[in-house]
Amino acid sequence: MKKLICIVLSLILVISSSTMVVSAKEPDRLTVNKTYSWLVDTKNETYTYKFTMSDSGLFDYSFGGTVYHKGTASDGTVISIPYGGYSLKIFNEKGDTVFTDSYSSAPGLNIVGLKTPAYLLGGTYILALDLSYGDFKFSATVDSSNENYKETYLHNNNSFSLADSINCELLENKKIYGTLGIDDEQDYYCFSLARDSYFDITLNSKYVLPLGMAENYIKPEIFNAAEDTVSPVSSKENIDSDTRIITQRYLLTSGKYYIKVSGWNNYVNPKYNFTAKNSCFNHRYKRTKYNSPTCIKSGKAVYSCAYCGSTATKTLAALGHTEKGIPKIAPTYFTAGKTAGKICAKCNAVLLSQKAVPKKALSTKKVTAGKKSFTVSWKKVSGASGYQVQYSVYKNMKSPKTITTKGGSKSSFKVQKLKKNKKYYVRVRAYKNKNKKRIYSSYSKALSVKTK
Repeated sequence: MKKLICIVLSLILVISSSTMVVSAKEPDRLTVNKTYSWLVDTKNETYTYKFTMSDSGLFDYSFGGTVYHKGTASDGTVISIPYGGYSLKIFNEKGDTVFTDSYSSAPGLNIVGLKTPAYLLGGTYILALDLSYGDFKFSATVDSSNENYKETYLHNNNSFSLADSINCELLENKKIYGTLGIDDEQDYYCFSLARDSYFDITLNSKYVLPLGMAENYIKPEIFNAAEDTVSPVSSKENIDSDTRIITQRYLLTSGKYYIKVSGWNNYVNPKYNFTAKNSCFNHRYKRTKYNSPTCIKSGKAVYSCAYCGSTATKTLAALGHTEKGIPKIAPTYFTAGKTAGKICAKCNAVLLSQKAVPKKALSTKKVTAGKKSFTVSWKKVSGASGYQVQYSVYKNMKSPKTITTKGGSKSSFKVQKLKKNKKYYVRVRAYKNKNKKRIYSSYSKALSVKTK
C-alpha cells in the first residue's frame, strides 16, 4: 500500500513539474536536525522523504550551497550551466500539493532561497526535492504547536460541522491554544448557553506588520446556530509589545454558537490562544444566607444567582435602640428604692442604669435629759415589730450600746443608769420580723443629750 501511495505521488510530481523525476521506491524517513548534502552535476536529481507531524506545527527548513559553473549532460559531455538551484514540494496523504518553494541563481553564487515557513496540519507528508547543478546542504526541524484540540489533515476543526466543543464555564481560568496554517486557515469551536448571557472572549496572537504590506492579524468571530455572524456589543484591541490582544463582549440568548478564529497568511505567526466566559445579564437571585441585624450591629444577606452562581451581598443597617422607661421605686422604711431608668424595648439592653435609693430613716422627735438618764421619742413606723435605740459617747457612734424594744406601737424609750453630767449621742431605727428574719430601717440622725 505504501508503494502504491508513493507511485501516485511520483506521478503527481512528474505531472506538476516537467523537470522533476521521482522514484517509485518507498521514500526515506526524514531525520530532523540532520544536515543532508548532495553534489549534483546534472540538470535534475530528485530526492523524496517522508515525515510525520503529530499535530499542527511548523515545518522549518534551510538550504545552503553553491551553483556549479559546469555540469554534465545526459550523454556525459561537459556543458556550461546557465543557472542552478532547487525546487521543494510537500504533498499530503491525499497526494495534494500543500507547499512549494524554489530558488535558482547564476553559476558561482550561493544558494540562499527566500524561504517561507510551512505551518502544517498533523499527518504524514512526502517531501520532494528537485536539485540542479550545485553543491547542496539541507536540514529541517519540526515544532509542534501543542494545540488543546489536536488537528491532523484527516481530523480537524476547519468548518462549522467539524467544530470542537468547548465548555465556557471551564474556560474562565484556562486558555485554549490553537494554530492556523496551510489548509487550516480557520478554526471553529462550538459552545452552548443554557440561558441568556454576556459572552466575553479575549484572543492573543502575535502582531506582525511586514514591510510594505497591509496589516494582518488573527481575529475571533461569533456565529449563531444558523451560521450567521453575531456582532459584538463592545470590542477593543491592544498591542502589548509584539502581542495583539482582542477583547470582545457579546449579548447572546440561550442556544448553540460557534467561535471562528481566522486571519492567517504566510506573513503572520499562526499561533493564538483565547479565554472565554459567560455571565448573566439578568440574574435570578435567591437568598441563601441571612444574618439578622441587631440594635447595635449590622446584618448581612447573601444572594446567589440560580443561573450562574454569582453572589451578591447586601448589608443590613443596625436597627437602633427603642427606649423604654423604667419608673423609679420609692424607698420604704424596710426596702431600698431605685431611681428611674431606661432599657431597649427590643433587646433589653440597659440604656440608663437605675441607682439604689437608701431605705427611709426613722424620724426622731426629741431626746430629753434626766438624772443619769435620757428619754428619746420618735415617730412610729407603720408595720414595725419593734425598735432599736443605740447610743455612744462618741459623735461618730464608735463603741455604741444597743437596746432592742419590742412593740411597733412604742414611740419613746428611757435609757437609765448612765453617768452623771455626761454627753451622749443617740439614734433609733425600726425593725420588722419577716420569714423568721429581722429587717431593719435606716438609723435616724443622731441627736446629742447631756445627762443630769
